[in-house]
Amino acid sequence: MATKMNLAIKVPAVDMRCDICEAVEESDVHFLFSCPLAREVWSGSDFEDALWQGGGPTALDMVAKAVNVLSVDRLAEFVDVMWESWNSRNRFIFGKQDGWRGGLAQRAINFVHDFRAMKEKAQECLTSEGQPL
Repeated sequence: MATKMNLAIKVPAVDMRCDICEAVEESDVHFLFSCPLAREVWSGSDFEDALWQGGGPTALDMVAKAVNVLSVDRLAEFVDVMWESWNSRNRFIFGKQDGWRGGLAQRAINFVHDFRAMKEKAQECLTSEGQPL
């Protein structure tokens, strides 16, 4: 992922502090889960903090932990909230967002639910027309 921590491997003089909170090195775990902006995104979800606390040194470790404890449906929501966290970070850094906004996690979860509903409706339509899926 495009993080300052990864950039510093190739460009040693880069300031690795997070552009949002300036508190710590910007790693994938930081900007997806523990940065104040990420915390704001996650606060709108009903995922418990314990899900990502102590999950591992990389975002991939966190996803592996989620795979082991969440149902397939909840895992899709978890990944979509992660995606929203990433997008929020990028909007903030590239000047398309002045501050954080509430409800981003719920918007991401609603997207997953709407996608599933549309997929089921499409399958019903194809089945009712007698066409194989």
